[in-house]
Amino acid sequence: MKSFHIIPKAFGLSVSNRNVKFAYLKRRGSKYVLDTFGEHIFTQKDVMKRGVVASPEALASEIREALQLKEAHTLPAHAVVSLPEEEIFLRIIQVPSMNDEDLKEAIKWETEANIPISIDDVYYDYHVILPENLKKRPTHLDVLVTAIPRAVADGYMRAVEGAGIRPLVLEPESA
Repeated sequence: MKSFHIIPKAFGLSVSNRNVKFAYLKRRGSKYVLDTFGEHIFTQKDVMKRGVVASPEALASEIREALQLKEAHTLPAHAVVSLPEEEIFLRIIQVPSMNDEDLKEAIKWETEANIPISIDDVYYDYHVILPENLKKRPTHLDVLVTAIPRAVADGYMRAVEGAGIRPLVLEPESA
């Protein structure tokens, strides 16, 4: 029997040093259309400092204020949260072709060798970039690794959850 996961509906939430933006796309037939969007410029000082949450409580308050705009009350309870690039490490690493279990371990060590902080102090994830020609067995794998300091990600989590939103995904702006 196959198992499957139900992915809840979510809206996009983007936090910058000056504002918060949100958008929700709704499916109409085979297309998605913009249903709800808004932007709120921070009214409080020192909410953010160079991509880092300076005050989770203040950011939560600013997010709540932003979501009072327009028809934000119709937004889903979950959000995909976009993180500013200032504190995120993006690297493409190469590792020899190997099985999945060995790959996880190799990526951990390669990630630690390619970022300036301890692997124990970051959250990281990776995506194997498949070669264009899948018929040939590659001798190496290209892997995109994204890492963020735990303290930075935790600040966003506290703020978003403090605003009454359930974060579904945290990802870099560029993703």
